[in-house]
Amino acid sequence: MRIKFTAGNSTNYVLAIEWKSLYKYQSQLICVSTGEIVEYVDSSPMQSILKAKYILGLKGLSVLSVDSIVEYLNPINEVLDAVSKLAENAEVDFDRFEYAS
Repeated sequence: MRIKFTAGNSTNYVLAIEWKSLYKYQSQLICVSTGEIVEYVDSSPMQSILKAKYILGLKGLSVLSVDSIVEYLNPINEVLDAVSKLAENAEVDFDRFEYAS
């Protein structure tokens, strides 16, 4: 799964979440402009998304907009709930995102 979003002073980020083993996902939070990668392993896509929000908060950043979601993981409702938490104060139009099975 890849979530593209804009944070802070219009900096673009990508959160990539890959399934590694039963109940384990590897996540990378990537700052597009600098190439900085924060990598961690979590137990669910939701935890990965919330951890990304926490890491951005430590940098004094908040999500301004969610630009795209490419979904390869399930359950989708859990992911959408987590993305809405990532972008608490941003507008998110879930109808324009791509979901793949």
